[in-house]
Amino acid sequence: MTEETKDIIGKVFWYAIPFTPLITVPFMWLNKSIGKWPKIIIGLILALILSVLFYFISIGICFRHGMGPT
Repeated sequence: MTEETKDIIGKVFWYAIPFTPLITVPFMWLNKSIGKWPKIIIGLILALILSVLFYFISIGICFRHGMGPT
């Protein structure tokens, strides 16, 4: 995998961070077995977990060679 490909993947994860609630809450809304408020809370908790995961992936890609040129 080239360096440019890794940079593009890191950018995708970085820009996906604020949009995770827009994906997870409607996904949880499809579940018919639980009430309205638990769906929203579970969707937001899942969004938080995914946002943190995306953050660490994008920062790991960004700083894969250290803080700068040596």
